[in-house]
Amino acid sequence: MKNVGNLLIIIGLGFGLFAVRSVWNDYTYRKASVVRKAKVLFVEIKDLRSKYGNYYLRPTHLIAQQLAFFRDSCMDTITLNSNFLLYSEGKTSKNPNPIPTAEELMNQEKYVRYVPESKKKETAFSERIDINDNGDYESFNRFQHFVSMTVIILLGFMIKYFSIRKVTS
Repeated sequence: MKNVGNLLIIIGLGFGLFAVRSVWNDYTYRKASVVRKAKVLFVEIKDLRSKYGNYYLRPTHLIAQQLAFFRDSCMDTITLNSNFLLYSEGKTSKNPNPIPTAEELMNQEKYVRYVPESKKKETAFSERIDINDNGDYESFNRFQHFVSMTVIILLGFMIKYFSIRKVTS
């Protein structure tokens, strides 16, 4: 049983090192990257619903947006494709079609986060492009990694030190 505890401690420390490395890579990307406001050039909404008799099987729409932004003092474009799946909860009596219109999507503000050419060697994620609506960086690595690592290590210590020992008489 003590070997299981030792194994859990080693696994917890290994995952902890991976979590620290991942958080460090995220930190260097956040420091090296810059945010630019993007302009939506065009929006295309395709209806991809497949119909079986009188019923729609997959109520899915493909939304394609082309964004233009300045990257290293040059105009660059990127196409953002997303599948919009209709859920029955999204339909209400006020809004029977929860798909946004092309005009609403054209008027949205989009922000693009990228790493400039001069800072590509400072981060492991030099080719990552992050697109969102508010310009803030949403970290992929959160506190849960450290909590799970701590739980595994504590479980290993508990198994190691509180396991039932044989009493010799």
